[in-house]
Amino acid sequence: MLVQQKQYLYVRVVKGKDLLAEYDFGGRDCYVEVRLGNHKETTRCLTFHKWSPNAWNQVFAFLRDKIEATMLEVTVKDYFHMADDFRGWVLYDLSAIPKRLQPDSPQWHRLVDRKGDKLKGELMLALWWGTQADEAFLEADSLGVVDDLDNIHLRKYYSPRLWYLRVDVIEGQDLIPCDTTRPPESFVKATLGNQSMRTRISMMKSTNPVWNEELMFVAEEPFEEHLILSVEDRVGPNKDERDAIAEGQETKQGRIHMRICLGGGFHVLQGSAHYSSDLRPAAHQLCKKNTGFLELGILSAHGLSPMKTKDGRATTDAYCVAMYGTEWVRTRTIIDSFTPKWDEHYYWQVFDPCTIVTIGVFDNFHLQGEDTRIGKVRIRVSTLETGRVYTHWYPLLVSHPSGVKKMGEIHLKVRFNCAPLLIMMHKYSRPLLPDMHYIHPITISQLDSLTHHANQMVCMRLSQDKEPLRKDIVEYMLDVGCETRQSKVNFLRIKGLFGGLITVGNWFIEMYSWKNPISTVVTHIIIFIFAIYPELILPSIFLSFFNWSLELQTQTELSSPH
Repeated sequence: MLVQQKQYLYVRVVKGKDLLAEYDFGGRDCYVEVRLGNHKETTRCLTFHKWSPNAWNQVFAFLRDKIEATMLEVTVKDYFHMADDFRGWVLYDLSAIPKRLQPDSPQWHRLVDRKGDKLKGELMLALWWGTQADEAFLEADSLGVVDDLDNIHLRKYYSPRLWYLRVDVIEGQDLIPCDTTRPPESFVKATLGNQSMRTRISMMKSTNPVWNEELMFVAEEPFEEHLILSVEDRVGPNKDERDAIAEGQETKQGRIHMRICLGGGFHVLQGSAHYSSDLRPAAHQLCKKNTGFLELGILSAHGLSPMKTKDGRATTDAYCVAMYGTEWVRTRTIIDSFTPKWDEHYYWQVFDPCTIVTIGVFDNFHLQGEDTRIGKVRIRVSTLETGRVYTHWYPLLVSHPSGVKKMGEIHLKVRFNCAPLLIMMHKYSRPLLPDMHYIHPITISQLDSLTHHANQMVCMRLSQDKEPLRKDIVEYMLDVGCETRQSKVNFLRIKGLFGGLITVGNWFIEMYSWKNPISTVVTHIIIFIFAIYPELILPSIFLSFFNWSLELQTQTELSSPH
């Protein structure tokens, strides 16, 4: 492992059996309480019926160094508004719990009462000792005694699988316009969810228009949205009348010829193309085998800037979000610390080495506002030597109106285990994007619009989780709008390069427009003298350079310490 191993007690509560009494005809609301000494965690409350058995399937993790009890108590309780009722429990000696690298298989445990007598009900549990490298570490609904947070824990998220939907609008036949006194100006409007596009007005102003135009949308699995196509007539500058709907109506108003397909050979960009972490096509059948594994250890941070004020003092509640491919992970939040320690280990499959893993650090506002950005780190996988462990302190930088500000440093460990050299060389010889991007290229305007819609879908999916990632966090990780910032920076660079010429041009405009009459008259006199005595031009230029160098030397001597 890349991080310091810590022992955790994992308790997976799967489901119950025979939890109802004979008189429970309408069902019973039950939940499970897991207790270790003074620390307890509870599952969600489920209503059990004789004809529909439910399952909790929740995992809890407890840090071994902070466990003071010797017995594990797993209690089944009935939920009542006044006071919960005891239904039975399972007692387990911690010394008898096995140590496994993989989660232990669940087993049925008979419930007993407080006197130790066996009851009718049973509870399916899985108990084992593991580390933070265990897959159940990311599934844990609560980390028990790891921290004091009740609602923000580490989690894993998955981006939706996105496809490009291509709609080729070819022509219409036998359309019936609403106004027969003038030739129709028809176009096709297509809507998919929140996306809406339209073709140009057909050049053939008749009832058999021809468009031959392609419209592209972003579709999300599962494909639940309806594609709505309508043929409309342009009556005026801001007035359109609908002629026919492609879905069909009771009265036939013509036909439309089109071709619709899902572009599985394309990769759907979700953010900036410069920092992409996934370049695979949308169709599973076209995806290549993985070329290796990327391991990331998020160790700690130090020197974090205070982000908010709590009880009259500055504080920071930091957590990390790491993104690679379609998998997102979020570490647990460390409360009130400028030097948080996470010691969490993650790994991803790598399908293309020319990708980037992004790690962002944020301050948690505990659902009372937007989380604040502390900084972000990007690591290009192709720069990592195979099998080597990189340990480094990375600066956290954030752009402010006054400039770039350092907000602290984060300590990371990274290791990339790749395939044999020949396979890697073959990967580097292939184009960066799937072949369909070069066979049927997408225009820049289309790509910008599609990327925007794809980003909105990713934000919507991740914000619908039980513990959501906010939209501003997802956009920050995906570098939404970075092209605008880069364009502004490049413009300022070009402006600085030609700053001298711009200054001379402004001076010439001021002189030509007589904004300063004295300088304009003096300039005309100098030009008149140079026209009469052209041999004075070069001496005047050299004399000007000599005076400028003397002034520069004088300023340097005055500014230097004695």
